[in-house]
Amino acid sequence: MTQSLAELEQLCNVLYNSHNPNERQHAEGVLRPFSSNVDYIPQCKAILDSATSPYAQLFATSSLTKLLTDNSSLSSQLRLDMRNYVINFLATNSATLESFVTTAQIQLLSRITKTGWLDVDDAHREVVASVMTFLTQPSTTHYHVGLKIFNQLVTEMNQQSPGTT
Repeated sequence: MTQSLAELEQLCNVLYNSHNPNERQHAEGVLRPFSSNVDYIPQCKAILDSATSPYAQLFATSSLTKLLTDNSSLSSQLRLDMRNYVINFLATNSATLESFVTTAQIQLLSRITKTGWLDVDDAHREVVASVMTFLTQPSTTHYHVGLKIFNQLVTEMNQQSPGTT
């Protein structure tokens, strides 16, 4: 990464919280490559794995969602890897995530699933079994996350995808 994690977290904080439009515009400019270049997918995952700032986590998740939405040519395997990463991230971290990060992660998972639903193999359809494991955990947090995932999957599947008619 060109910036240290602390600098990146600070830029994300400015992006989401600053009342100064010039500061926010500067932060947007510096952070823009993360949401416009698929080569930044590994960096977004690294941010999610390492960041302590919920705004950095939200930024990384939003960037991944935008990259997935804007690049329909991403390989099925990359989308499947992203889906598995998000499921694992939610299973591991849902108890400590801010609710807005959890919501963004669930939206990302739903978008990944929707874009891969009609792939030649049925791997993306296995998301139902993966989410069912959330419902069988003793933690109420996992149970609620599982219900939120199912709710968002239904919502996402019933919405028109950006860029389609």
